[in-house]
Formats: sequence, structure tokens, C-alpha cells
Amino acid sequence: MEMIHIHDLISEILHYPANIVKFVHSFPIAAQPPRQPGDAVPGCPAKSPPIASSSTLALLVVLLVLLLPGCVSLPPKGEFLPNGGSFWNPGANPQSVLARSHLSITRRFSHSPPVPGNRVSLLAGGENIYAEIFEAISKASSYIHIESFLVSDDKIGAQLSDILLRKRAEGVEVNLIYDSFGSRKTSPEFFRRLERAGIETLEFNPINYFNPVKVFSVNRKPTRRDHRKIVVVDGVTGFLGSVNFGYIHTKARKNAYRRLTRKYWQDFQLRIDGPAVAELEKLYLRTWEKWKGPKQAKAKYYPPVSDGGDQTVQLIGTEAGRMNRVNYMAYLTAFANAQRSIHVVNPYLVPQKDLLEELIRASSRGVDVRIVVPRFSDSPLASHASRYHYRRLLQSGATIYLHPGMIHAKAAIVDGSWSVIGTTNLDNWSLMGNDEVDAFVMGQDFAGQLETLLQKELSKSHRLKPSNWFGRPFGERLKDWIAHIFQFWA
Repeated sequence: MEMIHIHDLISEILHYPANIVKFVHSFPIAAQPPRQPGDAVPGCPAKSPPIASSSTLALLVVLLVLLLPGCVSLPPKGEFLPNGGSFWNPGANPQSVLARSHLSITRRFSHSPPVPGNRVSLLAGGENIYAEIFEAISKASSYIHIESFLVSDDKIGAQLSDILLRKRAEGVEVNLIYDSFGSRKTSPEFFRRLERAGIETLEFNPINYFNPVKVFSVNRKPTRRDHRKIVVVDGVTGFLGSVNFGYIHTKARKNAYRRLTRKYWQDFQLRIDGPAVAELEKLYLRTWEKWKGPKQAKAKYYPPVSDGGDQTVQLIGTEAGRMNRVNYMAYLTAFANAQRSIHVVNPYLVPQKDLLEELIRASSRGVDVRIVVPRFSDSPLASHASRYHYRRLLQSGATIYLHPGMIHAKAAIVDGSWSVIGTTNLDNWSLMGNDEVDAFVMGQDFAGQLETLLQKELSKSHRLKPSNWFGRPFGERLKDWIAHIFQFWA
């Protein structure tokens, strides 16, 4: 039998907490033949006291990992929202209320201003998104910057690497940031092949769970991950959204997760052409520099860009630090000031307390709250932790829809005028610890486009009936209750 590596064990515990018990009981670092009653412990006297079991060691490792989020927190809304955060007034214009409340937060806590003059395109479905991204990078003449949580060495990864290698051979500069944990199953040779061709790669927060400095460091603790998905081409075209570079995001994949066989993932991506791409580039370079990537000539990354459209886009990134969770503040502010509608699509709806309360308050005061979540999830823990909150949402009048596949898009529309699309999940990982990026767009035109996309997914989904949900078997409700206790790890 093969040796079980501690590195892999802790990685799996971090990402799939539902498997903790299974891993604890299968922990032995090196397989040994079973001992018979009365056998001596190898290397010890026959009557010596029993040594600590490997399961105990595994449990200690688990407990250490569970303690990691202890110093991670979100700012109470009283610290950034005046008078509890509500600008809400039944007689006020919803668009002006949302714009004013949003800007009151982002001006104080974000360095990324709203940028006018952009052309934006909404993309849906892995195949369509990859086709658009691959076409854009194939036309690059100066440089390509990619930042992704997951870069897989599968069919999609092979297509990506082939294009990048070809462009590098043509003299185009190519830089790639990938998350150490998200891409942990990707062969090192995949990245070495790119590096040998002159492509610069940067591993975000390399995994080393036994370095005490990293465990207790805000910036380098192992729970801090780069969950962004950014592509910048020549400083004029940019992409962000929910798609990593992996075959799992396509409908054609087989057995990516056994429990999702014959199901599909659905993603949303935003393409931007115009001056706002410079803000996406700034976020990328900040990560590159913070994690000690090779020095680059910055001047070429900010070419003159003429206005390409009429959309104003604000690109906001989050990173480590209590008051750097601007996207959480923006979501909370928008929900607190909603007057007519809140429409949300998100794969991991395990909201922090204040966010959940604002959704419930909004629904209770008559706001049309609609939430689209996946019927099937790649994380059973997240799925059950999410379902724990459905009762209160349904009781408040909110409507919940179960998507037939794994809806992986992260987007929201409030009052038909405030919109967001990006990488942030409404769970503790994204809201409290990860580096994320979202595009906020004010205005009815873009909101209408995003609403059309969301309604298309909603039409495929099954609406939960409160009476059916409240009458579920006790066993299912017990699973939800247990999962919500560990919801930080969902």
C-alpha cells in the first residue's frame, strides 16, 4: 500500500471538512500489517505503555487547522455603515439610494474608483467563456496576464498551455499566477513546461502547514487563498468571473465528481474592453509584487485606452485584513437599502450573520428576494450548511430556487440598478479570508442584461415550496444542523 502524505491529508481536510472522520481513521502514515492481540509494538518492549495512536496525531492536526480562523473576522456593520447602514426611504428613488450608499462605502475603503467608458459583455457557460478567452489571448500582441485559483492539467489546461506557449514563442510576454491549494492536484511538470519556454509563473501562498509563522500570520496563513479569476490581454481587454481553467466547467466533462455525473456546471463571466481594465491590471500586479514575482516593466501594462462603450465599472478586490473586505460591505449595504428586489445566484450560500439578517429584513418588508442555488454541489458540507438557513429565509417570504446542475456563477442584482458579478461566494471562505475580485456596475441597462441571464437559469430551476421544505425528514434536518456548526469550512 502507498504511504499517505500528511500534506495531502491536511489539504483535503481544509477543503473537504466532511471527510475529517474518514481521514482520521485512515491516517496511518505508512501502511503496516494488522497487529494481533498481545503483539508488541514494533521497536518497544512488549509490556511498554501504548504509544499515542496515529489517529490521535491526526486529530491534533485537525484541531490545529480548525483553530486557524480564530483571528479572522469581518468588521461589524456599525463600523462602516451609519445608523445601522440604512439609507432606505420608501419614497426615495431606488437607483439614487443604492448609488449613494454604495459610493459611501467604496470611497472610504477602496482605492478602485468607478471608471466610465467601457464596453462590457456577459458570457455564460464554460464552452462559450473559454472560446472567448482563448480567442482574446490568441490575438495578444504585447502581454498576457492570468490569475486563477485553479489551473488544471486536463483538456482545458492543455488548450490554455498550448496557446500560451505559442504566444510566448511569438515574443508575447506571458505571466501566470495560480493558487497553491486550488491547483494542488496539477502536476508540477505542467508549470515547469511553461517556465522552460520563458513564461513566468507565481505560486500564491505555497502550502506549508507546519510553518508556525504562516499559521498565525494574517497575510500568509494557510486558509488565505487566491480565489480570483483574472485575464488581462494587452491592457485593453479583461475577463473576470466564476470560471477557473479546468474541464469541470464544461458541460461535456465526464466523472469530474462522481456525484455530479451527467450534471453540469454553469458559470458567468464578464468581458471588459476599455479603461477599467487598468484597475484589473492593478489588482493583478499588486498580487504579483506582494508574493515576490519577478520585477516587471510596468509602463507597458497601462497603454492609452480610448473609451469603448458607455458602461461605468468599479472593480474591487479584497485581500487579507479586517477592513479590506469591501465586497462584503458592498453586498451588505445594497441588501440593507433594497426597496424593490434582491435577486442572487451563488453556489455556496452560507452567509455571515449580518448578511443573512439583511436578506431576511428585506424580504420581511416586502422586497422581492429570489435566490438561485445548486441542487447538486461539489461540497456536501456547504450544501447542508446552506440548507440550514432556508427555513428562516422561506419564513420571511424569500423565494429559493434549486438549479438542476452545479450553478457556479456569483452575481446579484438589487432594485434593477445595482449589479455585481465576480468571484465572491456568499460564504465565510470568500467573505473573510480569500483574495477575491468583483465588478460592480450601477445602472439599469447592465442590470437588465444580467437579469435576463439570471432569469434564464431561474426558469430551469425548481422553486422550493415552504410546506414541503418544513416537512423534510428529521435525518435531513439533523445533517443541516450539524453542517452549520462547521459552516466556516463550508
